[in-house]
Amino acid sequence: MRKFILENKLKLIIEDEVLSSIYKFNPINYKHENGGVLLGKFNKKEKTYIITNISTTNSEDRKGRYFFIRNKKQAQAIINKYWENSNGEINYLGEWHTHDEEYPNPSFVDKQLVKQMLNNKNIEIDNVFMIILGKNKNLYICTIDGNKKIYKLREE
Repeated sequence: MRKFILENKLKLIIEDEVLSSIYKFNPINYKHENGGVLLGKFNKKEKTYIITNISTTNSEDRKGRYFFIRNKKQAQAIINKYWENSNGEINYLGEWHTHDEEYPNPSFVDKQLVKQMLNNKNIEIDNVFMIILGKNKNLYICTIDGNKKIYKLREE
């Protein structure tokens, strides 16, 4: 597992299986962007988020060389399934997608998306996350808080 932190405010843990699943979509091997949702747990006492699962691209998603738009209905069905099967322990934590660049950075659209995530009244967490996979397993990881400020996380 890899650990990422935002100063002393929060910690994000990404399970090895999750990273392996994301790495399979290395942009070097694909003509289009790929992505999905991040699922996991939140420990309020320790301010620690743990990404335990992801969804991956499906046939209902729209994608191109420089965009990925997940199908909301499909994604919600996946989120609901994990929520129900875990008795409410596993929930939506954010989004992930790929960029066809060595060191990925969020686009304007990416920044708008991550800000919109917290507008969803069904989200019961204080932060949501975005992971962008670039070429050669380079990751950009950020979070947004209730004030709509985006913070890049660094590896611990």
